[in-house]
Amino acid sequence: MVKKDKLESVKQQCLCIKKPSTKGSLIIIASILVALLLLRAGLTVMQSQLSKIMMAKAAVAKVAVSTVETREIRPTLDAPGRVVSKEVINVVPKVSGTLIQRHFKDGDFVKKGQLLLTIDPKKFIIDVNKCRANLQSSIAQAKKADLDYERAKELLARDYISRATYDDTVAKKDMAHAQVAANQALLDDSLRLYGYSKIKANTTGKIGILRLVPGNNVAPEGGSLVEIMSTDPIYILYSLDSKQFTDLRELSIMPSNKGEDPIQVQVTLPNGKIYEHKGIVDFYDNRISESTGTIEFRATIKNPDNLLVPGDFVKVKVFSNTLKESIVVPQTAVLQDQTGRYLFVIDENNKAKMVRIKTSGQDGNDWIVTSGLKKGDKIISMGIVAVRDGAPVRILSEEEIKTYKDMGASIDDVNANPEKYKDVKVSSEGEKK
Repeated sequence: MVKKDKLESVKQQCLCIKKPSTKGSLIIIASILVALLLLRAGLTVMQSQLSKIMMAKAAVAKVAVSTVETREIRPTLDAPGRVVSKEVINVVPKVSGTLIQRHFKDGDFVKKGQLLLTIDPKKFIIDVNKCRANLQSSIAQAKKADLDYERAKELLARDYISRATYDDTVAKKDMAHAQVAANQALLDDSLRLYGYSKIKANTTGKIGILRLVPGNNVAPEGGSLVEIMSTDPIYILYSLDSKQFTDLRELSIMPSNKGEDPIQVQVTLPNGKIYEHKGIVDFYDNRISESTGTIEFRATIKNPDNLLVPGDFVKVKVFSNTLKESIVVPQTAVLQDQTGRYLFVIDENNKAKMVRIKTSGQDGNDWIVTSGLKKGDKIISMGIVAVRDGAPVRILSEEEIKTYKDMGASIDDVNANPEKYKDVKVSSEGEKK
């Protein structure tokens, strides 16, 4: 009886469990099918991409090759430079007085001898008039002394006066003429001071801001009133370290001696444009700085349009006045990493070999190579992206290169998409079929 009751109880519990609906089951099954389809599509795309990558890696890279050549290059040296005014004039008053007038605007370009400022000239005019009057008086006295001397000389000859009287007349004549000279000097000095009341420009250039306005008293001990900086020609200063300085003699990039061609410099403006005028190196310092380890050079350059502004920083390229036979390679054939520049050469087995090179600047679109290559080496000039060190390559003919170029495709495109260009054929005339 007990077992029967337990069996009935279990039956009731089973009846209480809710059966899943048909609609819910269909949704679950559909979601699983969609997920499986998406997964399969993703795997297919991934497999296709991997297949393309593997095919590209397995394919032999197509490349263009050029032969390393030498060319006569004018060695250059690059350095940062600074624009410096050739003349910096501080306008300081030479006399004391009241500033009554200015004859320029702040920032004007002024010419040498141009009137800049006027100091009240009244007291100087008074001094000039006094000195002129004293001079006229002394001249009159000198004339009288001359007449007295002539009479005394005649009387002495007739023995009408004593020798002592005659000597006194001669002394008075000399003193009168000495007084004329003294008064003339005083007049000249008063005229000089009067001239200083008109302050003029001592150089041609751009003037700064006037520190005092008219109405203020000025004096020599008060310092500069305004500054003038010459702008044409102008200096370019640049510094080289001790190693570069040692190399200069070998490169013939030193200021020239008399009779030699001058060393020229090219200036690149802050906006990257090359300045139209070239400068001439005319000075280098007599010692290397103990604090910076550099030696300073100076070039003088024309600046008619005032594009070079004192205090500005520029790039300086110094040209040697001699030519040197140098190895050059196209910049497009050279790659660079953290270690330095490198390129690929072709060995006797038509395999690519990575070679590290050192350069000493550029000439047009070419690097000037100082080590790592020799004349006649075969280097990869195009298609370098797909090249691997030690891997074989296929050198394209000029006809093949022209065919791909006519199609608007680069060699890098051909290497990246071998399937797309596998059916392209080239005839001996360079026509594609």
